[in-house]
Amino acid sequence: MHAPLGDDYFNVMQSMLERERDFTPVTASIVDRHVLAQGSKEKVINNINRKDKEENPDLVVLTPTCTSSILQEDLANFVTRASYESQADVLLADVNHVRPVFP
Repeated sequence: MHAPLGDDYFNVMQSMLERERDFTPVTASIVDRHVLAQGSKEKVINNINRKDKEENPDLVVLTPTCTSSILQEDLANFVTRASYESQADVLLADVNHVRPVFP
């Protein structure tokens, strides 16, 4: 998840709703002042490839957030570039990032 610090709430939300500990781990790539100044392409790609080496997953899913939309980041390009070095399949989730999670 590529989001500002504090928006990486998925793990907490999932554990609260499901009441289980065996959920899929989520890694946050934090949007900081350097990202705002220089863009986040290298940071996201490096994070995907780092987690690929550390965890050896079968699949890595990059999820858009409202921040990546506001910054007009080309996440599809990030996925393509990261997949060159990653052993895992790297996919971009086609989700509505502004829709509320709770009904």
